[in-house]
Amino acid sequence: MRTFGKALAVTLATLATLVIVGVTPAQAHTPTVTRYCQYEVDAGTDGLRVRAHHDTTSTILRWMPSGTLITAGYDGTATGSGYTWRQVWYSGAHGWSATNYLRRTTAPCYV
Repeated sequence: MRTFGKALAVTLATLATLVIVGVTPAQAHTPTVTRYCQYEVDAGTDGLRVRAHHDTTSTILRWMPSGTLITAGYDGTATGSGYTWRQVWYSGAHGWSATNYLRRTTAPCYV
């Protein structure tokens, strides 16, 4: 019981620190990208949003129309709001977009 209490205290302290600095636990985990690839936005007439974090309630940074070619991290995906998210770079913004609407092109990836 003592170990459980200590672990809980550490978890609560970590959570409190994240809240104080304005970061949610989901946002605290930002995977490392080591490979970058070209993707095409395939989201129909709705286009695709670039969000500040990997969840659907996060601030929208940019909107990308279908057919847009973008650079995105090949590895280091994250989950949130029922989606798998990929880090993307588009029009001066670095954010997250749902992988469901990104199709990898045949262009070679780079490190």
